[in-house]
Amino acid sequence: MAAFDLLVRGARIVAPGRVFPGWLGLRDGRFAAVEEGVPPADLEAAEVHDAGGLVALPGLVDCHAHLREPGLEHKEDFATGTAAAAAGGVATVLVQPFSRPPVATAVDLARRRAIAEQKAVVDFGLQAVVGPANLDELPALQAGGAISFELFLADALEGMAMPDDAALLRVLEAVAAVGGLAGVYCESEALKNEAIRRLERAGRVDPQAHTLSRPPAGEALGAARAALLGRQAGARVHLRQLSTREAVAVVRALKELGGDLTAEVNPHHLCLTSAELDRQGPYARVNPPLREAEDVEALWAGLHDGTLDLIGTDHAPHAREEKESGRDNIWRAPTGLPGLETWLPLLLDAVARGRLDLLQLARWCAEAPARRFGLGGRKGAIQVGADADLALVDLQREAVLGQGPLYTKAGYTPFHGRRVRGIVQATYVRGRQVMRAGRVDPGARGAFLRSEAR
Repeated sequence: MAAFDLLVRGARIVAPGRVFPGWLGLRDGRFAAVEEGVPPADLEAAEVHDAGGLVALPGLVDCHAHLREPGLEHKEDFATGTAAAAAGGVATVLVQPFSRPPVATAVDLARRRAIAEQKAVVDFGLQAVVGPANLDELPALQAGGAISFELFLADALEGMAMPDDAALLRVLEAVAAVGGLAGVYCESEALKNEAIRRLERAGRVDPQAHTLSRPPAGEALGAARAALLGRQAGARVHLRQLSTREAVAVVRALKELGGDLTAEVNPHHLCLTSAELDRQGPYARVNPPLREAEDVEALWAGLHDGTLDLIGTDHAPHAREEKESGRDNIWRAPTGLPGLETWLPLLLDAVARGRLDLLQLARWCAEAPARRFGLGGRKGAIQVGADADLALVDLQREAVLGQGPLYTKAGYTPFHGRRVRGIVQATYVRGRQVMRAGRVDPGARGAFLRSEAR
């Protein structure tokens, strides 16, 4: 019997805490050997892949993706969304609860899991929405495998809004009671509504009105509420998609108090500013809005000093015709941007420009999200015993984003035309190659993932 099912040799390996030339032995879908240098000449493997000097990163773990199915398949479904993930070097997607119906009960979760198991080509976890209306469902959702519980301090679904701090505290206490992780969208519903009223009175329908409708103070207030009440409730809290220097400053200060608190940033907030609304109109409308250059710099600084813990895509595609509906009135366009296919190329380009290094990329986009969402030891790292998830990347090759066809149903990217240095050549999930040279294997099937954290 061969020692390994697959031998990957000639790679530059990005393992926890070190980067080195070496080889990988894969057996039964896991890493069985992670070694420096060249493999022994007499080593037997059923299959050998020569990486030819490519960089081997851990398959990325996206903790924030909207795949829409069931009910909103015209925007994205599990087949197209996970194919987009595979094309972008993403081996695991954790899927937000917004479908029709949304995942608010154990029955909803089971239905969505069954659909995804038939279609997903990468591994996946499912997130549930939580609010005052469904607190009694939390034990069943946790038992069914909900990997996190998502709270919205603005734009909440019916029955899920937090009318006051007491309601938010009760929800966070309920999440803590089942050992769950609370993902919190940080904003102020009152400030948002007041800003929109003023803009409507002024007759503002231009793209920049969207930026003004979500004041930075609202995000900072939301982050403070979630962090402080989460600490009081004894809850594990993960702040979603921070976008402003005000919120970064608040989180930096509140982390000094202790508590189980992490924070996330999205690639579009690291790479784009509100000027894109003037250039792209509705195709650049996203919540929270794109901000100013000073905010971009504050977000990068927050990653580097540990205030922000990880990067997630907030992949949120809409049909082109839906976006076009906001061409003359920004309020008519849905909010959200596709991002799974462009996430890793953008960050590889950032590596080339000195914004981060390969170890930081692996930590922020694979190790940290896996650990935070209860998948540490299994996902997010090239180490013996972990799932053999890999992204083989070429740091020297250049590409133009959006130049070729995209797997996402959206069919567009807000980064269209951007030249990047660094491309994804192949993606492996549990030892199986699911993408090579841009071609995704439609026969691959992902596995449902449960959190192992309590």
